[in-house]
Amino acid sequence: MIGVISDADFQKVIEVTGDDVAVDDERKLHRRRLGSVGFAEEVRAQEAEMGVTSITSWSAADDRADRVIGIDGSGTPDRLRDQMRGIVDNTAALVGLGRAVRDDEIIINPDYAYPAYGVPSRETNEAIRLAARTEAMMTDPVYEGKSMQGMIDLAKKGFFPKGSKVLYAHLGGAPALNGYSYTYRNG
Repeated sequence: MIGVISDADFQKVIEVTGDDVAVDDERKLHRRRLGSVGFAEEVRAQEAEMGVTSITSWSAADDRADRVIGIDGSGTPDRLRDQMRGIVDNTAALVGLGRAVRDDEIIINPDYAYPAYGVPSRETNEAIRLAARTEAMMTDPVYEGKSMQGMIDLAKKGFFPKGSKVLYAHLGGAPALNGYSYTYRNG
């Protein structure tokens, strides 16, 4: 929830943001949970171009996505599974997948949540710096850096079959870097 809003203010917000917001019965302003449909459409276009199908988060497959993998960065894998179930179901509907994604197609990997929530490990810091240096991708040490660490580590361990097409979806978090400015002051 963003806050309570008047009709006039809501119209101003709509003019600026399009319809990426909603007002509930108590006149509370919310970002639409499905406001990332543009992301889903972009993924669908890239899937067609690359010959891979995925849902959300990051996934790997030979000729179609056969799983959605969530890297738990907070030490709460059950909560992440619930969150991903909703995201996967909503995204599948938005992109017209045409079938339900089975529970066994959603993989939650808790191996990268160490040492603690919001505390980056040495490996997380290495992944953050590698992504920034090689892809100009800013990731934070709370979630995205840990998921990047997980993807890199799993690739090194041969988790993805040779020839797989892996789609890593960066879902935000870069503003959290401000809280870690001293840690990353030298890159």
